[in-house]
Parts: sequence; C-alpha cells; structure tokens
Amino acid sequence: MSRRPSAFAVLPVAVVALAVAGFVVWSTRDDDVAAPTSVAPVAVTAAGPSFATVAELAAASDRIVVVAVEAVGAGRTIADPGDPDAGIVTQLVTARVERALDDGATGTLVIEQESTLLDGTPIVVNGLPPLTAGDQGVAFLVAGDSEEFPYHALVNEQAWLPFDGDVIRTTGTDAVRSAWDGRTVDELDDTVP
Repeated sequence: MSRRPSAFAVLPVAVVALAVAGFVVWSTRDDDVAAPTSVAPVAVTAAGPSFATVAELAAASDRIVVVAVEAVGAGRTIADPGDPDAGIVTQLVTARVERALDDGATGTLVIEQESTLLDGTPIVVNGLPPLTAGDQGVAFLVAGDSEEFPYHALVNEQAWLPFDGDVIRTTGTDAVRSAWDGRTVDELDDTVP
C-alpha cells in the first residue's frame, strides 16, 4: 500500500528547512501577494519525499491534472511564536483544470504554495519558484484533509511539470523532471497509472 504524504505535512517543508521549530498559523493575509521585483529570490532546500519515477509520484498523489493558473492571491503566514521574524508566507493559486489525467473532475481548484519569507523576499523551494498567473503544467497534488488546510498542495518540487504547447519543458536533474523534459502530455497520460 502506498503511503501518501498529507497536504498539511507537504506544505511547510520549506519552513522546516529554515530551521524554525514549533510552527503555528500566525495570521491570514487578505492583501494580494506581490513579491518585490527588485529582490532576488532566496533558494530554500527542503526535506521531503523524492521519487525516482513518475509512477511513484503518481502513487503519492490524490489528483493528477493539467492546469492553467488563473490567479494568485495571498495565503497564510506560518511562523514560530518564539521568533516572529522567522517563517514563510504562502500563496493561494487558483487553477483551472483543463484535463484530468486521473479521470477526476475538471473545474477549478486552489493550490497553496510557499512563496515568500515574512519580509516579502521571494523563495524558490528545491528549484521550484512560486506559480504565477498564466503558468500551465501538469500538477501532482495532495488534497487538504482538514479545516486548517482545505486546499491542494504539490506533492513536492517534482510535482510541477510545466509545458509549452503540449510539450513538457522543465529544468532540473532529478529523475522525474529530467526524464519528462521534451516529452508530451499525452505520453505522460499514457504512463500515469
């Protein structure tokens, strides 16, 4: 039996990498997410699941969908109450499901993703920058399972395969991203169990 990571466990991996302990939801933001354009993103290394094949990634996913990002809004602030200067801010990504590779429903869904440090500095988690409006790709998602986390989250950084037209165009040296760069979404659909 495959053990799927819970969405609540997947999301704060970047925070763990920042070596902050005892995280709680500090507040909910209502303003729009706007990363400073003059500030270079900070690379964050996060511990979490890693997969050798797309089949393994698919087995850890609740949804596998082709999406177009329609909008990005503010998410939550996750911080350590012992050090209110340490933590991250998430973004809520509204995505239109254009095709369900898992035979699930289409429509729209919301993906929560780490986006900045508390001071607004953008972060790139394990090589995956925050999604932006207009992005298109295949998303391997876990579903939120609580009132505190009602959204979806990417399984890990391997779980976003952007495409141009119908061809997957991704960077990275991990087994999943490097194996699928230059291949089509239809090929991926044929491979996903």
